[in-house]
Amino acid sequence: GVNAQYSSNVYISGNTNFSGNSASYLGAGVSAWYSSNVNINGNTTFSGNSARYGDGGGVSVDSSNVYISGNTTFSGNSASHGDGRGVSAIYSSNVYISGNTTFSGNSASYGGGVSAECSNVYISGNTTFGGNSARRYGGGVSAIYSSNVNISGNTIFIGNSGIVGGGVRAWHSSNVYISGNTIFSNNSASDGHGGGVRAWRSSNVDISGNTTFSGNLAHWHGGGVTAWYSSNVYISGTTTFSNNSASVGDGGGVTAWYSSNVNISGNTTFSGNSASFGDGGALSVLCSNVYISGNATFSSNSARIGGCVLVQKNNSHFCSSTSTASLNFDGKCSFTNCSATNDGGAI
Repeated sequence: GVNAQYSSNVYISGNTNFSGNSASYLGAGVSAWYSSNVNINGNTTFSGNSARYGDGGGVSVDSSNVYISGNTTFSGNSASHGDGRGVSAIYSSNVYISGNTTFSGNSASYGGGVSAECSNVYISGNTTFGGNSARRYGGGVSAIYSSNVNISGNTIFIGNSGIVGGGVRAWHSSNVYISGNTIFSNNSASDGHGGGVRAWRSSNVDISGNTTFSGNLAHWHGGGVTAWYSSNVYISGTTTFSNNSASVGDGGGVTAWYSSNVNISGNTTFSGNSASFGDGGALSVLCSNVYISGNATFSSNSARIGGCVLVQKNNSHFCSSTSTASLNFDGKCSFTNCSATNDGGAI
């Protein structure tokens, strides 16, 4: 494909196709290293490219910048032993993608669509992450080590999969910001937590606008969203959690554990979520805090204990003596048709 190194610049315009390229290590389609810049505008396709032992089947960026504008498709790219089959950004790099962007059928160890490590990724416009897979973490997007991923406009995460964080994974002081109209549908964490979104170890996920989590699955905890270890999830606007499930764990809709916080404001609906063999059909709160303001509706959620909500502090294995656990409502809240096979039909 294209390789730019040591303060080099590459400009590509018009209709461009990077297809079937391969590299032993980085960036089978485009690779930018060491203070280089790659500018691509127009209609661009990255398809079937492979980085066999490194990162970025489509685009790999190391201490550099990539600017892509127009209509862009990343499809069927792979990085057999690395990260970011669509886009990989490491070491203070920046990736800017604007326009209509599709990441589909890409595969990687981390971040099937986009992987950011100590870097920033900005995506604006209409964006779809569909059918991407990560053998480990972050089927759609993975952000680790103080990285930032900013997605604005209309965004769809559908049918993405990873061991944890089927749609989005934020880890180790990283941030994911999603604004506009966002759908997380039928994403899965096959052997872990956070079918839709997973925030881990002092990370933040901020979603604003109209957001739907539907039909997402986590094998363990948090079918829709999981926040663990001093992480925060902020959701504002009109939000729906429907028919999400945790197969053998807790929190069919949302799980907040280990000194984390979940803040949901606006109009929120939890409907038909389940934790069949666990606790908290819609929400599971352990040594953490959940704040819900506005109008909240819980209907037809189910679990073993706490058909709609479980709040727990007295767990010596997970909670310290100074831990707090709270569920806070400010506004109008209703619970209907929630069910538990053991205790607490609603809460």
